[in-house]
Amino acid sequence: MESKINFDKIQFEYLNHVPTGILIIDSDYRVVFWNNTVSEWTNISCNNIVGESLFVFFPQLLEKNYKDRIDTIFQSGTPIFFSHQAHGSILPLFLSSGESRVHNTSVMAVPSFTEGEINAMFTIEDITELSHQISEQKRLKGLALQEIERRKLIENSFLESEFKLRELNASKDRFFSIIAHDIKGPISSFVILSEHLFRHFTELTEDEQVDMLSAMYSSTKQLYNLLENLLEWSRIQMGIIQVMPLVFKIHEAVAANITMLQPSALSKNISITSLIPVDSTVYCDSHIFNSIIRNLLTNSIKFTHHGGKVIISSSEVDNMNEICVEDNGVGIPMGAINKLFRLDEKYSTLGTDDEKGTGLGLILCKEFVEKSGGSIRVESEENSGSRFIIQLPLWNPILLIDDSSDS
Repeated sequence: MESKINFDKIQFEYLNHVPTGILIIDSDYRVVFWNNTVSEWTNISCNNIVGESLFVFFPQLLEKNYKDRIDTIFQSGTPIFFSHQAHGSILPLFLSSGESRVHNTSVMAVPSFTEGEINAMFTIEDITELSHQISEQKRLKGLALQEIERRKLIENSFLESEFKLRELNASKDRFFSIIAHDIKGPISSFVILSEHLFRHFTELTEDEQVDMLSAMYSSTKQLYNLLENLLEWSRIQMGIIQVMPLVFKIHEAVAANITMLQPSALSKNISITSLIPVDSTVYCDSHIFNSIIRNLLTNSIKFTHHGGKVIISSSEVDNMNEICVEDNGVGIPMGAINKLFRLDEKYSTLGTDDEKGTGLGLILCKEFVEKSGGSIRVESEENSGSRFIIQLPLWNPILLIDDSSDS
């Protein structure tokens, strides 16, 4: 036996000079050859292991996962491969530092020096450095992705800040525009009319006095409505408005707003009809709700011709109360609908009786509706009237979520 092993060792001597681990076993799992590289990696010398069973030194190879596959080499000669990802380390191999080596192992059949028999040659490739490089690349890639994500967040933050700044600038411009023009107009009219009335009261006929007082009243009412909307809008912008939502029936609130606006409607012979069911409810701040309805009705009256009609109705849709204020007035051009609720797109036209406005009422409606967890949309066709549709919650959405989670 000794002479045969020495002979085999001489034949495989060139394999001692390759950086790959090489070991050869016979069909009884006895080590035939063990090169210097494997000796270095396992700290087992060639003299100590050649001629011995591989199982004595590495009993884990008796496991089915290893032995059955290696046995196929002797049965069919089909090569097999053990990757470190799937099989870990087929042999415990170490660096000089004591760190485990990462390696892949291929096993293939080689001719034996005994006629009619074959041996199995293990070729062990150390990929520790490559594995470290891949890990480092993954780490660097992860850091790069984190940096990209961080920069995206910063970019989005800048874009969001830019958007908010534009909105603030638009709000500022609209605010000064309202003060400079829309408030000045009614006040100037009121001052001129009151001065003329004061200076020439005794010279005016009774009808002229009534006409002037009516004009003064109209200017005062316009100014009051404008200031009311402006104050509410400014409170929203400053974040100081207190919202106290509750579930309440809206039938009486709608009726009260219709009564409040009846003089304006009667002056144009416009009928306002409420089709709100008596038991119709919303979950909303009552003050906010009244402001929304008042502004929508005012808008419809303003743009409805003499003898026209305004209808307000409601229906339940997916846990929301859908309230519609519909008129048969002048309608809105298709290209203008998207400008109705935007501060940076000033859109305000004269009413059917040349009533002036700022467009602030509809902007206020949108902010109030969204602040109440709802939505607003417009359906309109020029010269055929408009439908302003708002959706408000029927119940407290937080309580609804809690109820569903308990079930």
